[in-house]
Amino acid sequence: MVDLETLDTEPNAHILSIGACMLHDTDQNFYRAIGTKEQHRSVSNDTLDWWCNQSQEAQDEVLRETNVILKDALVDFIQFYKESSATHIWAHGCDFDCSILHHAFRQHDLKTPWMFWNTEHTRTAISMAKRFKNQTFEPDRQGVYHNALADAQHQTRWMNAIFEAFKE
Repeated sequence: MVDLETLDTEPNAHILSIGACMLHDTDQNFYRAIGTKEQHRSVSNDTLDWWCNQSQEAQDEVLRETNVILKDALVDFIQFYKESSATHIWAHGCDFDCSILHHAFRQHDLKTPWMFWNTEHTRTAISMAKRFKNQTFEPDRQGVYHNALADAQHQTRWMNAIFEAFKE
């Protein structure tokens, strides 16, 4: 499961942080807060306004001074993904997180570590749960909203709850 925090909603969005964890183990995870300078990626005023309305804790995390540069974070993410032996990538909006990552990989001459047909969408699973089980199975929230790792872990717990419900 991957989650991004960004400064735009376009594929070339400025990336603030990358959070990821394994579907079978939320403790096997990845997190990088990325520096806000020199990404040469898009920033929208609407998204900046949206960030101004988020918690101070979420803002502080993505704007701290000790963040890494984007290319280093991408290389680290590729290594995490490959070492996990994952074949699929899940996101709470593949057309958002996965397309932004794919664009960033290309920008930095890096190969996207998953095949385009191996992207999975949490919203589809949630929609199926509503339709066939009459509930969403969303677990209680843990962690800071709009912290990429906390969001990825929440979405993973949510998918695991749905997977369990469909086993019955």
